[in-house]
Amino acid sequence: MATSLDGAFRGKRSLLSGRPLVFQRGRPLRTGRKRPALKTKHVLAAFILLAGFFFALDKAYVFLVSWDALTVRTIELRCGRDSLRGDLSRFVAARPLGNILLCDIEALQRQIKALSWVRDVRVQKVFPSTLKIEVTERVPFAVLEKGGLFLVDEDGVVLESPPAPDAQVLPLVRDEGAFADLFPEKWQEARDCLKSLTRAERARLASLECSDDGRMTLSFKDDPVSLIVDGADVRAKLDLFAAERASLEARFGPLEYADLRFDGRIIVRPKEPEAAGPAPKSPKEAE
Repeated sequence: MATSLDGAFRGKRSLLSGRPLVFQRGRPLRTGRKRPALKTKHVLAAFILLAGFFFALDKAYVFLVSWDALTVRTIELRCGRDSLRGDLSRFVAARPLGNILLCDIEALQRQIKALSWVRDVRVQKVFPSTLKIEVTERVPFAVLEKGGLFLVDEDGVVLESPPAPDAQVLPLVRDEGAFADLFPEKWQEARDCLKSLTRAERARLASLECSDDGRMTLSFKDDPVSLIVDGADVRAKLDLFAAERASLEARFGPLEYADLRFDGRIIVRPKEPEAAGPAPKSPKEAE
């Protein structure tokens, strides 16, 4: 039995030994095959086709970038402020925009955003020859006194200098040191304080004066009493003074100022009588 199996194995080995076998993992065994040789004419044909493709692409590109129909001719502006719309029209007209395919809208957006009244801008190409420009404007927030008078937005960005006459309805923000130091910090506190006021209070406000120690003094157009606050809980402190004012004036008479910087307490200074001497009265504290 062993002899016959050995003979059969030798017979099969002799049949397979006549040609080489190709083995690759994951694939069945197969005999070797010759790949067709790549001839010179095939390489030359492929090169000619590729060169023709890039030549046609180049010609198409040159045609498109020089085609008169793709020259920017129309600018659509979406902007609410008439003066800003005029400035934008002149700004864009002074720049050769050329072919719409070559127009760098990112650079144009950066240039437009550098204008003082522009908070944000979006430029869109509308084929074949139109640019659509949509502007988000900055909103006047206050008049800043800093080496002059400037109309500014919430971020303290200067919009106009000097501000237009209609800006007189906005509160004036000043500093005892003319904002020589710590302008960003002082402006943030002043802005937050102004935003805590009601619309009626802001309309009555004549000025807000900052100081280096964090004090902010609110002076009103129709009220002789100045209010001193800091950046903490301004709204709650103003409401406390409004609730206690009648009682305080009944005890101390007309007030010159009320210091609201201390939680739960109001420090007041009575107004000097007209006939009084030069010595000031000491501040009074109300629990």
